[in-house]
Amino acid sequence: MQHNGTILPGLLLFAAVTGCGGGGGGDDLPNTPPTTVELVVDEEFTNAGGIAVSSDGEEFYVLATDADGKTGIFTVDVAAKRAAPLHVGDMLYPSDVAISCDDETLFVSDMGAPAAEYDIGGEDGAAEAKPGGIFTVSTGSGDLTPLPATGIGRAAGVVVSVDCSSLYVSGFTPEGMPAVWKLPTAGGAAEIVHSGAPLVSPTTLHVDADDVVWMMDHGARGDEGEGSLFAITPAGEVTSAASGLAMGRIGGVSLVPGGLTAVVPVNEEGGRGMLVTANTQTGAKDVMPTPDAAFLTGTAAARSAPVMGLATESGAIYQLGF
Repeated sequence: MQHNGTILPGLLLFAAVTGCGGGGGGDDLPNTPPTTVELVVDEEFTNAGGIAVSSDGEEFYVLATDADGKTGIFTVDVAAKRAAPLHVGDMLYPSDVAISCDDETLFVSDMGAPAAEYDIGGEDGAAEAKPGGIFTVSTGSGDLTPLPATGIGRAAGVVVSVDCSSLYVSGFTPEGMPAVWKLPTAGGAAEIVHSGAPLVSPTTLHVDADDVVWMMDHGARGDEGEGSLFAITPAGEVTSAASGLAMGRIGGVSLVPGGLTAVVPVNEEGGRGMLVTANTQTGAKDVMPTPDAAFLTGTAAARSAPVMGLATESGAIYQLGF
């Protein structure tokens, strides 16, 4: 699902959400928008989407497709500018990835596959739908394990809370309603934070120090058009923070390492990429061109370093600096 509209920076609506956007890192981490874009790896894989960054910013973890067409998770050594597979296969449509605070575990949301896309099925010979779910992957061994999570039908986005104790997950209920949940990082019953309108087709999300969820939605339409960023409080109150966002296939969003500033990768017609950045308390916005990076997808920030990662559909991975 890619929104191919054109974003006009002068018309972009970004609403401030009072009291939200608290920092997630230390006081010495940047709260302002990134200023540099540097290529780390290219041509190692394709269809890069969800991305996670280690606490020190030295490793990126990327959901992408290898040369044989298999989807997996790849480790990117930022300093060496080298990528290697961590775990390939065993998932259907992994859409987002987050990392634990101790950097030992990745959490991967897998949308699964609808009935038409997979092989053999029911009595008519129609292909059965395949469930996805949430998986954990060891950053050391690459071992993949399903995470028990009841109440979630299809998982689209996943992020770890600032206090490291919880996962926030976006997606759809078993009945097909768009929703956001909270559950322990060890798994268990997922508690609905919000379900239903104005959510339509939720994708990736970020959570700040006040447990406010910042979530992208491909299908939700605001004053400036389709493609929205919502802020969802712990009480389930939803505010449209931005609309008219021409997001890529994944629809990435992240706050910078110190919090406060939201970073949203968007694409103009033809795939030309740019980063929309906005102060989540004041609503002040800016646009940062990325002339060498097109068809932008996912982005994520380090917890303890002034580093962000940026993924693209071509497979090129960039480091954002401050």
